[in-house]
Amino acid sequence: MNNIIITGFFSLGSSIIGAGIALFAQNLILRKQIKHEEEKENKARKNEYMAVCNQILMVDGENLIVTDSRNGYWNFDVSVYKKSVRPIIYSKFHLFDAELKEFILDIDMRIATADHDENWNSNVENQIAEIYLRFIQIIKNEQFIYEFVKDTQ
Repeated sequence: MNNIIITGFFSLGSSIIGAGIALFAQNLILRKQIKHEEEKENKARKNEYMAVCNQILMVDGENLIVTDSRNGYWNFDVSVYKKSVRPIIYSKFHLFDAELKEFILDIDMRIATADHDENWNSNVENQIAEIYLRFIQIIKNEQFIYEFVKDTQ
């Protein structure tokens, strides 16, 4: 009788230990799968962001949006910005980080204010151009870093 009870306890204990090990292994596998899916989503999002940046840089390179007026101020071609750059930006606005969103919104606010007040002058254009140039420089730096990291992986 004692042997049957002892055998039963060992069988029950072995089953509990086996189930615990299986549960631990499944949990570990599930965590790895979740991490892998998150990495895939992050990579897809980064690729989408870089594609948008490439489009912006292409339009910027094909058009003279900011030019030097030779009097110490920048000229800003607002029509090219509104027709070509702005639609690309806002098609994927959610992908930009807070700093770039701030630049974009600042540019738009200044353009809207100048349009509303009919106050386009060299000072306003210069301010917008400087913000835009910082925006473009950050995108170029991010592209360089992305390509460098991608090549080293």
